Amino acid sequence: MKRRILLVLLLLTELTLADNYTFLGSYRGHQGQKSGVTVETTNRTLALSFYQGGVVKVQIGEAKAPSYLELSELSPVSVNTRETAHKLIVEFPGGRAEIAKNPVRFSLLREDGSVALADDPGFGHGWDGKEVRVWKTLNEDHRFFGLGEKTGDVDKRGRFFTNWNADTPAYRNDTDPLYCGIPFFSGISQGKAFGIFFPNSYRSTFNLGAGNKRLFSFGAEDGDLVYYAFTGPSMKEVIRQYTQLTGRMPLPPKWALGYQQCRWSYSPEYEVRDIAKEFRQRRIPADVLYFDIHYMDAYKVFTWHPQRFPNPTQLLSDLQRQGFKAVTIIDPGVKVEKGYPAYEEGVAQGHFLKFLDGELFQGQVWPGWCHFPDFRKAATRAWWGAKNAALREMGVDGFWNDMNEPALWGKEMPFTVEGIKSLHNVFGLLMARATYEGLIKDNPELRPFIVTRAGWAGIQRFAAVWTGDNSASYDDLALSVRTNIGLGLSGVPFVGCDVGGFVGRPDPELYVRWMQAAALSPFMRSHTVQDTPDQEPWSFGEETERRCREAIELRYKLMPYLYSELHHACRTGLPMYRPVWLEFPADRTAYQNDYQHQFMLGDSLLAAPVLRQGQRFQKVYLPQGKWFEPTGEKVYQGGSTVLVEASLDQLPLFYRAGSIVPTREVQQFVDQSPLETLELTVVPGADGRYEMITDDGLTRNAIQRTSRFTLRGNRLSVELPQAGGNSTIRRLKIRVAGLSDGAEVTFNGRQAEVEEGWVIFTADSGLLSW
Repeated sequence: MKRRILLVLLLLTELTLADNYTFLGSYRGHQGQKSGVTVETTNRTLALSFYQGGVVKVQIGEAKAPSYLELSELSPVSVNTRETAHKLIVEFPGGRAEIAKNPVRFSLLREDGSVALADDPGFGHGWDGKEVRVWKTLNEDHRFFGLGEKTGDVDKRGRFFTNWNADTPAYRNDTDPLYCGIPFFSGISQGKAFGIFFPNSYRSTFNLGAGNKRLFSFGAEDGDLVYYAFTGPSMKEVIRQYTQLTGRMPLPPKWALGYQQCRWSYSPEYEVRDIAKEFRQRRIPADVLYFDIHYMDAYKVFTWHPQRFPNPTQLLSDLQRQGFKAVTIIDPGVKVEKGYPAYEEGVAQGHFLKFLDGELFQGQVWPGWCHFPDFRKAATRAWWGAKNAALREMGVDGFWNDMNEPALWGKEMPFTVEGIKSLHNVFGLLMARATYEGLIKDNPELRPFIVTRAGWAGIQRFAAVWTGDNSASYDDLALSVRTNIGLGLSGVPFVGCDVGGFVGRPDPELYVRWMQAAALSPFMRSHTVQDTPDQEPWSFGEETERRCREAIELRYKLMPYLYSELHHACRTGLPMYRPVWLEFPADRTAYQNDYQHQFMLGDSLLAAPVLRQGQRFQKVYLPQGKWFEPTGEKVYQGGSTVLVEASLDQLPLFYRAGSIVPTREVQQFVDQSPLETLELTVVPGADGRYEMITDDGLTRNAIQRTSRFTLRGNRLSVELPQAGGNSTIRRLKIRVAGLSDGAEVTFNGRQAEVEEGWVIFTADSGLLSW
């Protein structure tokens, strides 16, 4: 009894514990609004605002969000607030908030009464000087996901993470932080999902049950105590809610889905030409070649080296004729050099960061001493964007933002740079935004392509993300799968890694396995560090070249499916590359770490890449339902693990029952020829439907044509776009899993022959029966 009285007394006071944190005090009154409630306490106010879809904005005290961190407008909903002796109850569509009075702590409950989030009763919300923090109740079954580019398992339970973007070459499985921290995480408890977005750009930390079993928490060294809570209840709904707020990826050009080749560096010009020639002569599909830092004159951004690349316009034009797009690296450091246009303009127009006393900041990177743009300023972003647009005018197709954590030889900028504590984490985001907006202003019709190393919440609106300077090891191959999944769950669908590893040299087997795994990642680029041996698909001998070609060809065969999934990701915010449990949320086995390297591409394909040297069989967990393995044309019954052959020639890949997967013949680059023969692989065993989307692949307002396919039992409905526009489909080839040659098949009532597993006929809308 005495212990209970003591606990109550502690909670009724403004607690000052644990490094002098002060916690939100006791109830003094409240004011209801149409879409929220503001609660006055003995120290600070708690304001809850409610939006469509079960989204709740939480604000403690005053908030002054910087104008350059833009969030989308959400649709407010009407609420009903009622008061009892001990709490306030705020009912909103889909759930309610219960706010305890003494002290003020709140819980969010869904319509069915399940708890989405609950304050820890002892702490809840607190501050210590400028530091702010939130503590939530931790359940025994909580799982956590997201936070951007993070190491470790896909499930982050039990880990402590820091969001402070950092240049971390050759990172390992316990390295933190990395290049692209995103202050959004999600969780699952009792089979239902929730999410939290903490839009504070200061250095922030997230304790997801590390070192304790009572609570999880998040906070920042400074800034506003504001966050958004997403109540789900499904994980897909949480991701949709988050990306509705922070923005969804605009369509990149279709060629960005092609294979991309890079190294530090292809220089001088003849090396670039040789690489392009080798790809075409060897019939290895590729769309993009990269120019690393040696294309520049003394590493000065927006320049070309006069001896190594004497005529870049002609080179870029020649590459275009061969079907290659060119992407140049762009670093943020501008060399301090009299007469250098970017330097002179930046100084004269006030575009560079300064120390607190007004002196221009200088930091050392590749060119030597440099100034750095202050991307918080709209004028600076416009200036930088115009510089990128000028490169595109001369024939550059895409832009590779690097060193934008921002990275310096001294690791990072000193805190005596004005505003850097709040700018550091969003520097890469704002650099990508400047580039994107400049390209759009220059040509509103053309889709930009930008790939970035650093980013923050909302980076998906401007750029793809690659996972930085990894290493040539099987551990890093496995980690690449997990980081791709984690970024996708953080709202970034267009992700990938350096195939083969950036640091070090892969052996032939590792390179092949990496090629196979990456063939299904949204962004696929091979890259390696300076002074390593060649790391192109033909660099490891004829057998390795053949296997790499086949892995890349698989990607190009799947291009209609990949491009349709890219469209779907842009519309919904859901990742193309996703954990198996996102499709099977009730399947407990799918969450196990043993199977965390399996992934789904869209909702139809399940891949289980081989991640160990010498391994020739793979244990795969297949969730409930039938699964079709296209190479051996075998059908498996799910709900169990299967042992499948995984020779060095193949990636274990399965099509889900009910799936309709569009493919095409291999091209050497994505727009080499129009889609005239459409192939469909249909897997009976469940009803399903699929929408395949085609367009010109380049322009922002392109006419989109949707082909719709619906599977019910032993019938496939085919609905093709009407002729004209950009519809080029002339012939259909359909393969029905498990259907043998000689089977009776009709299309629109007419008999059709099955030859080598395929039914072939003139393209038309109608009904296929078997």
